[in-house]
Amino acid sequence: MPGVVRFGLSLGVLRRHRGWRESAAPGPADVTFKVRPGAVKAGDGLKITFTVSEAADVEVAVLDSAGGIVRHLAAGQLGDHAPAPLKKGSLAQELTWDGKDDVGLAAAGGPFSVRVRAG
Repeated sequence: MPGVVRFGLSLGVLRRHRGWRESAAPGPADVTFKVRPGAVKAGDGLKITFTVSEAADVEVAVLDSAGGIVRHLAAGQLGDHAPAPLKKGSLAQELTWDGKDDVGLAAAGGPFSVRVRAG
């Protein structure tokens, strides 16, 4: 099972909620979060940051209150050939969510949470 961190967002403030969890079982390659995912208000959006222990597949998505995906922010293998918007050659990542869904409309269905998977 991949390492997963899930946290709630409310007006750019990181808050725990009933759905918050961090998996106790690291991924198959023992990938862990060296810096747990976090989010801070950044202009009109939210800056999401995290650092993993080694190059691995990662997925970052924004979820609505029912757990459905509102926005796919990033997915791919970290390392020298990481796809945009992931930073190439870095285990530390920083992504920005602009508050929109996958089709570019203002996201509905909040409060929202962010899911970061690694492994």
